[in-house]
Amino acid sequence: MEFRSYWFATGTPTFLIELLKKSDYDLRRLESIEIDESQFTSYRAGNTDPIPVIYQSGYLTIKGYDERFRIYKLGFPNDEVKYGFLNSLIPYYTSLSG
Repeated sequence: MEFRSYWFATGTPTFLIELLKKSDYDLRRLESIEIDESQFTSYRAGNTDPIPVIYQSGYLTIKGYDERFRIYKLGFPNDEVKYGFLNSLIPYYTSLSG
């Protein structure tokens, strides 16, 4: 009778970890991301922007929309996803080996 992070435990985002490592993405930016509509479909091979893949994988969701500038604000859907995702990345970002 205990709540746990079952959704995140169903899979490890290893492909996202590899993409983030290749792009040297600043994880602090994941808290509040603003993108335009064209970036939702820019997850093709060779693209170094990890945000479309992270969004398509369900780790980010739309939190708001600015109609005037047609900009979407993205963020984690909930704390379970946020902390599960970030905790899985910490060993790769704190490792001294490169």
